[in-house]
Amino acid sequence: MKTLRYIFKQIRNEWKSNFLILLELFLVLIALFYIVDFLRIQYETYRQPVGFDIDHVYYLRFEQIPSRSADFDTSTVVSERFADDFLTILKRIESDPRVESVGYSAGNTFPYMFRNRFTNFNAIEEPYHAYIRTVDPSFFRVFKLRAADGGSWEVLEKALIENKIVVTETVAEAYEAKGIPLLNESIWVTDQGNPDSVSLRVGAVCVPQRYHEFSNADYAYYIHLGGERVLRDLSPDVISMLNVYVRVKPSSDRADFIQRFQEDLSSQFRLGNLYLADMTPMSFYREQTLRSWLDQVRIYVACAVFLVLNVLFGIIGTFWLRTQRRVPEIGLHMAMGASRGKIFRHVFLEAFALLAIVFLPVAWICAHLAYLDLWVGTSLPLTTLNRFGVDLIISVLLLILMIAFGILIPALKAARLQPTEALREE
Repeated sequence: MKTLRYIFKQIRNEWKSNFLILLELFLVLIALFYIVDFLRIQYETYRQPVGFDIDHVYYLRFEQIPSRSADFDTSTVVSERFADDFLTILKRIESDPRVESVGYSAGNTFPYMFRNRFTNFNAIEEPYHAYIRTVDPSFFRVFKLRAADGGSWEVLEKALIENKIVVTETVAEAYEAKGIPLLNESIWVTDQGNPDSVSLRVGAVCVPQRYHEFSNADYAYYIHLGGERVLRDLSPDVISMLNVYVRVKPSSDRADFIQRFQEDLSSQFRLGNLYLADMTPMSFYREQTLRSWLDQVRIYVACAVFLVLNVLFGIIGTFWLRTQRRVPEIGLHMAMGASRGKIFRHVFLEAFALLAIVFLPVAWICAHLAYLDLWVGTSLPLTTLNRFGVDLIISVLLLILMIAFGILIPALKAARLQPTEALREE
């Protein structure tokens, strides 16, 4: 305690030379707080389940042959025949022993791609992005979506078959927070482009859904695409825009699967004017979508490394010069009986005392910024106190490590000084 009082008194007496150090530590700690918070939120968000499984899943894009093409089949009837061709191709794919399941959705429902129609849940007043996802019941099976209570995809599939909708757990929680029952009840929604609200009965609740690993959980509901009857009422242009997904058995999903699969079934992928245009693993779309987000994370990491290195070199240079200026003072202390270990501890304690001085004002500023919600938005279940406290502790620990490493060489140099050499400079 006596040593600390002496150190703080020394810092006060040398306030002119310490002011810039305090200002540097002050700014660095605030910057570290924001960088730590951003990286922590991104990491915690990345770790959360996305709500679906794309392993061994492929996206199949079908197109129709243009009427001006020499290969165009003029005998094809474009009403029921086109829908029949589409369903026949799906059955051929599903009968392949390498295939586990086949599903499809409308062009506005595509994992890792932002292709949705919007909707408003009339009982939810908070601002949000709400989506309509139009799918065939088989969609749940292909992507292994599960019910919020742990039930399998069969629960969700059954709800659509019964002409009910499936809402994400995010929607269910918003209604439950207002004391509104949801499961097996009707809710009012206003879909994009519709002037009036419609009543839809909720048949099941699925786990929270996210577009990708860095996005928050969505407000959304799944509705039946309509089945074969509706497909026959659609034009060929609309049918060819349907997204087809194939889940392959893990034992068959090898590096050359796409090539082998297309070669084996090439003659079966063309019916009438409908043909398979492309086959792509869903992992490709995941990589494409995450690329920009990972680039942003890399930028923050690079900024953090740059900041750490600058602080580190700044601390080394600052305390090296301070040690040089204090050579006579250190020699006097050692001549009066101070050990090398005591000199070493003194240099360290002085640096940490400077950090302790800036800690309270930094904590006060960061707490107010957190209270005003001036940081990265997230839907993670983190309280403000938990998030602020952990971020600040991590930031302080990082700065302590930088300070300790930065003053290690100057402290060792000071502790190794010979008293006679130091007094000679005095």
